[in-house]
Amino acid sequence: MAAKVWEDIKKGVEDSITFATEKTKEFTAISKLKLAISGLKRKTDGKFKELGKYVYGKITEGKVSELEKDESVKELITDINSLKDELKTKEQALEEVGKKDVKVEEVIVAEEDVTES
Repeated sequence: MAAKVWEDIKKGVEDSITFATEKTKEFTAISKLKLAISGLKRKTDGKFKELGKYVYGKITEGKVSELEKDESVKELITDINSLKDELKTKEQALEEVGKKDVKVEEVIVAEEDVTES
């Protein structure tokens, strides 16, 4: 009988540790995603600011007609669109982490995504 009680206690502790480990992984993934999202938003805002300054400069120089063909403008727009796509992917991943049927391991958050943001 004492062995049965001990096994029940042991099983309870193991279940608690497993649960705590999973929640820690989930919290870490959520934190990394939120950090990556914040960094991407900052980068996107920076690109918009850069684009605005560049366009303003061209307008004040009277070169509005050149903007559509300007390679710098095209490059900045491409960068912004790329950042927006990446942001959308991260936001979708963040939504997935909270779902009960999705394991944290299925939501990949690369370290370089967080550190380069």
